[in-house]
Amino acid sequence: MSANVAMHIIGDAWPTVLADIARALRPGGRLAFESRNPAAELWREWAHPERERVTAIGRVRESLEITPPDADGALGMHVRSAFLDAGDPEPFDFSQPLQFRSAELLTAQLTDVGLVVERISSDWVGTPFSGSTGERLMVFEAVKRA
Repeated sequence: MSANVAMHIIGDAWPTVLADIARALRPGGRLAFESRNPAAELWREWAHPERERVTAIGRVRESLEITPPDADGALGMHVRSAFLDAGDPEPFDFSQPLQFRSAELLTAQLTDVGLVVERISSDWVGTPFSGSTGERLMVFEAVKRA
């Protein structure tokens, strides 16, 4: 799972998804996924007031608000966009939750469903993850026990 898909699966749905994946894997089967490192606090970089930019499909006016993470690491994103060069440039609003989980929590959740974490990297090339705030990504590689 790439593109931080894991972060879009919120609350109790995440352990259920992990259990379903583990059940579907054969012994020796692998799961690899990425998630953002909560220690990096990337959401602080994402929020921005209304601004205009040029895209491949024309000018867009957009803003992004973030509700800070709660005790479980869940935060809210609210995007407001208007495609100014479209026939109807009325803005549309989109809200989405994301959940940041620590490496320790993800490791425990993988273990709970019978997967063994073989490696946690800070990128898809295999650079070891140390947990520092400078590492934006955590890439988990887990295998199903025989």
